[in-house]
Amino acid sequence: MVSDMDVVRVARLYFVLGIVNGLIAAVVTSLILIPELRLAAGPGSILTHNVDVWPGAWGWVSYFVLLIAGVAGALLWSLSYYLLKQIFNVDNVNPVITLLSMLLYEAGTLGTVALTGYVGMEGGRFVAEGGSAVVVTALIGWVVIPTGLSIGAAVLGTLLGIVNLIISIAHKRK
Repeated sequence: MVSDMDVVRVARLYFVLGIVNGLIAAVVTSLILIPELRLAAGPGSILTHNVDVWPGAWGWVSYFVLLIAGVAGALLWSLSYYLLKQIFNVDNVNPVITLLSMLLYEAGTLGTVALTGYVGMEGGRFVAEGGSAVVVTALIGWVVIPTGLSIGAAVLGTLLGIVNLIISIAHKRK
């Protein structure tokens, strides 16, 4: 039988994920300093606020998913597990549900960020260089199903995490 997992350890793991995701966000943000990427100048640049072209609206979606779900979400999961201990006096959680939840959440979030970021950068670049919106749809169309699967994984990981919290509280009350 698999032994239970310490809830404070889970909180620490999610905290580390939040830090790692924050470092990823810092690296992505620093890419604005590379002129060849045209993120700070040129058609559709971030500084001209032209999100309809390059890097495109999906580039913004990707960036904010990274900040909100990746960084803030992981830190909120850390806080949730820490509060599970502090408020409900729960010491342990199911390790299988916990690790599966964490894996699906993180892989789904980073997969969504990478795929929507690709759409924003490549699709936006193509349109900024005079490409047709019809053609760009064919260019980036392959990303639709993998993005949906990534979003589904993140949502499933989140739901498993919520179930894990509820089960842990209910088990403690018995």
